[in-house]
Amino acid sequence: MDRIDKNKPSTMFVQPIMNYKSEEWLAMVYGVPVELTAESKFLVGFAFKTKEYAHQFFDLLLGYNEGEQFDSENKIRLSFVTEDPQNYSVYIYPSIERQNVLEYQKDSEEKFGKETQNIVASLTINKYFPYGPESSFKNFKENYNPANLVELKAFLLKDNGSLEDIYEIDSIFKKDILIKHRKLFERHELEYQHHKAIVKNKNKF
Repeated sequence: MDRIDKNKPSTMFVQPIMNYKSEEWLAMVYGVPVELTAESKFLVGFAFKTKEYAHQFFDLLLGYNEGEQFDSENKIRLSFVTEDPQNYSVYIYPSIERQNVLEYQKDSEEKFGKETQNIVASLTINKYFPYGPESSFKNFKENYNPANLVELKAFLLKDNGSLEDIYEIDSIFKKDILIKHRKLFERHELEYQHHKAIVKNKNKF
């Protein structure tokens, strides 16, 4: 991540944000086709504590994708990171290559010059989940085919452990999800920068 030069003009563009509450996002749900064909879809479900928060969360994802159900340009960045034998984490954040971001950068340079530092502020959502031989994510990871669509779907996780499909929230469909081990990320990747910042902050206390 580049340092900001205080001697140069700066502008800021804020991508869609929400009041993220980790305690409202309870679990992940995965589905793998019984028979894989070109039309098959994989399922990535997000299980929430309340329907109200589920609506807010999926409204945020739709905001990343300009309100469209089909994310054909990878505007919603979704990555799954195997952290260690016991844990994996999920990242969700908006692409900095969305059209309105690129337009903002172009307009800033036209108004203030090419020396302008264009800062794009985004919410990076990251949550850890258990990982192991019986993990449904392990089965998803081993069978996932990048050529097939992934359906992002909202669920309600009830107190008795059962799942309820939140039908009034439309699914979002995309490809280009990333599955990668933590040690394989490079410095320029957001997942690397985010993890480094968290570790650095933890070491302060």
